[in-house]
Amino acid sequence: MLESRTCSIMLDLWSSKKMEGYLGVTASGVGSEYDPFTVLLACKKIEGKHTAAKILEEYEEIVQEFELSSKVFCLFNAFLG
Repeated sequence: MLESRTCSIMLDLWSSKKMEGYLGVTASGVGSEYDPFTVLLACKKIEGKHTAAKILEEYEEIVQEFELSSKVFCLFNAFLG
């Protein structure tokens, strides 16, 4: 993935039976040798309410952690498509 110029990010948010929130973040793209890839970047528990601001904050932390801010081509929300 690090050799890819761009990637698409998919966010998936769900709740456990105990109503604990979780966020999954995957990146997909095509590597420098034209091999497609999909990688799980994070699967983390979301503390507090699942507001848009909280989800955006978590997303931005993950993108920063993996130094992807210049590589994100599109963002896909599994609920909205």
